[in-house]
Amino acid sequence: MRVEVWVDVLCPWGYIGKRRLERALARFDGRAEVEIVWRSLELDPGSPRTTSGPIADLLVEYGVYESRRAALRQFEMITYLGQQEGLELRPATTVPANSFDAHRLLHLAAERGQADAMIERLLRGCLTENVNVADHAALVSLGREVGLDHAEMWAVLDSDAYAGSVLADRDLARERGLRGSPTFVVGGQAAPLGAPSVDTLLELLGQPVG
Repeated sequence: MRVEVWVDVLCPWGYIGKRRLERALARFDGRAEVEIVWRSLELDPGSPRTTSGPIADLLVEYGVYESRRAALRQFEMITYLGQQEGLELRPATTVPANSFDAHRLLHLAAERGQADAMIERLLRGCLTENVNVADHAALVSLGREVGLDHAEMWAVLDSDAYAGSVLADRDLARERGLRGSPTFVVGGQAAPLGAPSVDTLLELLGQPVG
């Protein structure tokens, strides 16, 4: 069974969703038969490499929240929900950045059998440590921690390698009508947008909950 996850490394719901998926798989009788595919989804593909100013103000400017106060209230809820999953999320100090190059390295990691480790490191780097994921040196440092080759990563980042793979994921999401991060697709069936509960994920996997 294939589980596809479209996620942006800037999305705290993606990190929460990853933890919930791990918990669901730990309870799933057929875990050994599950293949997880991490797919690239950029929440704002046209964003500049980096943007100055607090992310709350940027989200208000984009119309995601009506006020800075509303954004900060949402950040508090995200932080609390992250704690329930054992995560120390810092959404209010996330560095607004274009995540395209981070996704290119994720595809490199997938070819080297390190996709899960790389998405974990990118999410933690961005959402807990508040690393700028548009910074190539920072990305290479994160990749080295999961065993990717230093020279190979620089060669990728200095070229357009894997750009086609990121764009292919974007096109596939569009074809399937998937627009948000995270989106879980289990055996071709999409879960509700966001970070589904463990029970919802188990039901999608075909295991009754009760």
